[in-house]
Amino acid sequence: MIDHANGLSVPFALRDSMGTIVGSARYIDLSDKRLEIGHGWCVPRAKHIAFETALLLLTHAFESMGCDEVKLEVPWMGHELGQWLLPKHSRTIGSHSSLLCERDWPGIRRLLRAEVDNSLKPDLAY
Repeated sequence: MIDHANGLSVPFALRDSMGTIVGSARYIDLSDKRLEIGHGWCVPRAKHIAFETALLLLTHAFESMGCDEVKLEVPWMGHELGQWLLPKHSRTIGSHSSLLCERDWPGIRRLLRAEVDNSLKPDLAY
């Protein structure tokens, strides 16, 4: 259910290069300068899409919407993305969420961009 007008949630579909839906994510609890990303899923084969989705959603939240903080619900991101991003670059809030602050965004963006760029390189191992 989309309830963007009341600031409750905005869903996003994650699609692979063939257009197949491989996951979803959603902005939830939108408020002045804060929001949460979560209530989603991603198939294991789409790990690279989870990193790119995190980059796109966080970029929009911090740079277009002007958020000061973004709360991330860990399970939607998948185990690998959650382990990579959250312990190093955020403040943990309980066992299932972490908080990213605007002041940390430039470093997080740089690392996510490198991870996305790396995932786009062809695998030349035969």
